[in-house]
Amino acid sequence: MAGVRAQSISGPIPTNDNRQDCFKINYGGVVFPQENKSSIGVIIRNSEGLVIASVAQQLSQAYQAAKIEAMAVVRALQFGMEVGLASVIVEGYCEMVAQTLTEVNTGLSIYEQLAKDANLFSDFFSNLLYSHTKSDGNKVAHSMVRLSINFPDCVVWMEDIPPPILHVIQADKVILI
Repeated sequence: MAGVRAQSISGPIPTNDNRQDCFKINYGGVVFPQENKSSIGVIIRNSEGLVIASVAQQLSQAYQAAKIEAMAVVRALQFGMEVGLASVIVEGYCEMVAQTLTEVNTGLSIYEQLAKDANLFSDFFSNLLYSHTKSDGNKVAHSMVRLSINFPDCVVWMEDIPPPILHVIQADKVILI
């Protein structure tokens, strides 16, 4: 990752922690075994905690939990690049994913491929931090993931949020303040 400061940090990071030009990208993935599907959800917030973009994507296969989390972080990086962000904190609730993205060799095949895929997108960012949080700190992304089972493929919201998760975002915003 040439020129990118990639490091792993623990615990939730408030969106409004004095990083004016930094955006926080929360991601999550879930498996729906009964439907034989998986989904990914990503939400991007500015330094004031306002949602600038979100995506819900359904996948036509039920992946293993570790694999879907790895796929979700790669999708989060890709989405951040597509939106045109330069400085980001990428946060999910799988600590192993955050650690893997800052290590050179993990020895775990699922995560080695994740690191390679993530590195493809990481060069687009001038500042990149990886973080993990407990599931309570990732409720919005988790709600987005759960919602994505209702969509046939991929849905993107720009400066908007899906109405079914509005209450989760409002509750989360109060916690961030």
